[in-house]
Amino acid sequence: MVHADGANVNNSADHRWAIHKHAPGADYYNWTARCLSAGQVYQPHLLDIDTRHPESYCRPGLEGLCQLGDFTTRHGTLSVAGKKADSARLTRRLFTDSVIALAGKYAIMRKSLVIFDDHGPLFIARKFMFVHFEMQVASVQIPI
Repeated sequence: MVHADGANVNNSADHRWAIHKHAPGADYYNWTARCLSAGQVYQPHLLDIDTRHPESYCRPGLEGLCQLGDFTTRHGTLSVAGKKADSARLTRRLFTDSVIALAGKYAIMRKSLVIFDDHGPLFIARKFMFVHFEMQVASVQIPI
């Protein structure tokens, strides 16, 4: 993963990340309100979660009490490379998540993956990157 805007050539770390409710909209280029179209963190079970004080119940060891879309608590933070040459070394990671579904009623397809920048300038939105999850099914033709 590399900073795509070309303005940042420094590596950055400690980025929170989460699956959000909706697919990305056209607000990607809005520097002060980026990714608002993604909605809230994905929580399909409609649990009453106190988002003001998540550290009191959602923490390592108590991941089951976190919002379903909260990947930071379950998998740690992400790094983003400033240059393509650093991307494999800094950002390539493999995750296995037994809680998230790729198919079915609670699938994360057609949702957003939002990466946060808590250390950036205050005048810029804290959400600095988001992508769309979409599953592609390949069709196979068998000659008869």
